[in-house]
Amino acid sequence: MNKFQDRKIISIVILAISLLQAIIVSVRYFQSDLNLSNPLIPDSLLNGIRNFTIAMVAIYVFVVLLNVFYLATKKLFLPIAVLSILILSAGSYFTSAIHDYFINFR
Repeated sequence: MNKFQDRKIISIVILAISLLQAIIVSVRYFQSDLNLSNPLIPDSLLNGIRNFTIAMVAIYVFVVLLNVFYLATKKLFLPIAVLSILILSAGSYFTSAIHDYFINFR
């Protein structure tokens, strides 16, 4: 395998992980949305959960777009790969902090 094929595989793996994470976050939201139809739950809590989901999906879609950009142009592999891995790592490490921010933000 040459250098380009290795880079392409790495980019595709990062892209697949990002898509999978976006799907997982979306499915969890729709699954919890069915359970949160109780009128006693405040709207601010529901808005926080919705905003958290939108923010996390946007982060993962941004990583997907970065990797699609690399696959289309075949330029800037190292910055895109490093940035993608850092974003995915920070997203998984700070998920609870981001979740608390959106839930407690009124």
